[in-house]
Amino acid sequence: MIRNHAIPRIISCPMRGGLLALALAMLMPIGLRADDVWAGSPGRKPLKYGSVRIRGDQAGELVYLGRAGNIVTKPIEEVTRINVQDEPELNRAEELFSQQQYAPAIEPYEKVRDKTALPWLGRYVTARLIKCYDEAGRLPEAVDAWARTLERWPSYAVTRAPSKFGKKGSDLNKRALDVLAKAMTGSLPPESKEAVKALQVAIWGVEGDPRAQTAAPARPARPGEGDQRGEDDGAASAGAVAGKVDVVEALSRADRHHEAKRYDDALIEINRALAGMPERRRQTYMPRLLALKAACLMAKGDALAKAGKADQARAEYIRAGLAAMHVVAFFQDSPSFIECLYLTGSCHEKIGAGKQAIALYRECKEYAIGRAQPQWERQAVEALKRLDVKTE
Repeated sequence: MIRNHAIPRIISCPMRGGLLALALAMLMPIGLRADDVWAGSPGRKPLKYGSVRIRGDQAGELVYLGRAGNIVTKPIEEVTRINVQDEPELNRAEELFSQQQYAPAIEPYEKVRDKTALPWLGRYVTARLIKCYDEAGRLPEAVDAWARTLERWPSYAVTRAPSKFGKKGSDLNKRALDVLAKAMTGSLPPESKEAVKALQVAIWGVEGDPRAQTAAPARPARPGEGDQRGEDDGAASAGAVAGKVDVVEALSRADRHHEAKRYDDALIEINRALAGMPERRRQTYMPRLLALKAACLMAKGDALAKAGKADQARAEYIRAGLAAMHVVAFFQDSPSFIECLYLTGSCHEKIGAGKQAIALYRECKEYAIGRAQPQWERQAVEALKRLDVKTE
């Protein structure tokens, strides 16, 4: 029988016994730098997260250490501003950007881009320059910054293509098309190449180039268009679009990337879907997305551990555990709940928190029996045996 107090005990285990403590042990020796991050869902006033420590970016997310020592990740799409200690040019540019003074922000952004030794900051500034260059009428530079951002942050960049084109026959358009042609020969993912093609078509249209008609991609359906069936009537309705994100399609692509061991590509799709998901879809799709995110991060951790990069591996295991624990804590009725119990136990096992792993595997086994999911019961039993725990 499943005990009524199981969930509160599970929730307390990782926070007291492994994930948070290990995160602190790993990340505290980086100095006392105090940064600020402003972030929020599109259309809502961003919140300021003060006195944090930005660690970098990964798979389309900004990663920072919160005031309590917890690892926090925010999709780049949700980050509206940052303030980094000892980066006065960046902070001045961010202040100008927040006031929509885009042209004056270019010079300090460029200084940071050209001088920084932090790869994540270079990527962040390049992404900011898309808007700045575009508003300043510097189309070729805007397109170049956009194409570079498509390589690392495609889910961010695809909805931020430059739009201030030159007049027909202008050198601006010609140079921008040259940049796009070069981008099409690179190693962009398919979604990014579709975005490049769409921008090419838009500029060709201004130029009166016949290729604008023959190469025009199909326009994606906007919210409210297309299938008008009921809320639960089939996959088309289930794939409602938030902004330009089709959650079902994103999940399908992420599944394929995961199966092909393209974990970073899968995480980009997952983060994009999580950031753009309509509220009414969260109960259905968020648990599955988080479970897949945890599985991808665990796989990345395993690869890093195999390569002898123990610290980086543990960081991935912690992120995986946090993603899985979100499902355990808030989606107890989800089909992904038991899977996430197991993943959380596996994360604890891999970071050396054996007691917490055993408790989680035992809960996983009990829930699997109670909900008739024999595959997870078998995996939990195998894990307990691996840890020399009697399972009878």
